[in-house]
Amino acid sequence: MARMESEAALEKITAWLRELYGERLQSLIAYGSVAGGNHRGKRSDLNLLAVLDYVDSSQERRVGK
Repeated sequence: MARMESEAALEKITAWLRELYGERLQSLIAYGSVAGGNHRGKRSDLNLLAVLDYVDSSQERRVGK
């Protein structure tokens, strides 16, 4: 069950980032327990790194809200 939950969360986060950044989103990298395959549902967090081609100051404010 935890794997399904983490996959669903990753899909939602990926969709949100694509909506927010579009083509500027170059990569989304998972690391930690989710990447290692031992994610524990609500007991583990999702460690993600979003790589963009650039970030301007208006984007920083929008994401921070």
